[in-house]
Amino acid sequence: FPGLQGSPTPPTNMIMGYVRLPYDDRSRVMTALLVGCSEMDDERASGMLSACLTSVHASFQSLIHALSNKQVRSHEINAQEMACLCVEMYCGAARASEMSEPERIPQFMTPSLPHLSGLMVYYAQDLTICERLLRLFRDYAEQFIAMLNRDQCLALFTASVDLLKSYSAHHCASRVIHRTS
Repeated sequence: FPGLQGSPTPPTNMIMGYVRLPYDDRSRVMTALLVGCSEMDDERASGMLSACLTSVHASFQSLIHALSNKQVRSHEINAQEMACLCVEMYCGAARASEMSEPERIPQFMTPSLPHLSGLMVYYAQDLTICERLLRLFRDYAEQFIAMLNRDQCLALFTASVDLLKSYSAHHCASRVIHRTS
């Protein structure tokens, strides 16, 4: 970063600028960071990549823990914002298939897939989060299906089924199809 003068922390104005970015732009930044830091030979880059993935995972786990223990209600604005941000960060990881040694992304994503699909139970009525979850699973499958092993494929398919069941239960259950003669 220009103007850092050896400091490991970016200036406050840069942090505030990032915070003001829309979630989809933050997702693109995440993709760029993961692809840019994917060289295995560079310890500093590997450390940044690991820190990015660890940060996303820790934030998402705290959200899941708070929702499942009813410490926060899913309709509260802070929970909704956290869900949007976490899902978008996972979307950023799902689009990082062009990175060096991309198999690290399925290793990161696979344990979180059941929890990500479980968000649909809480947020099926929220079209913003619902659409992001559907896009996440689509992007991840499109980008990584060819490199997944058997267990990772099963985890993806099982989580996708759960995601679509929750979506369908909310969006398709009340619809009635009338046959015209």
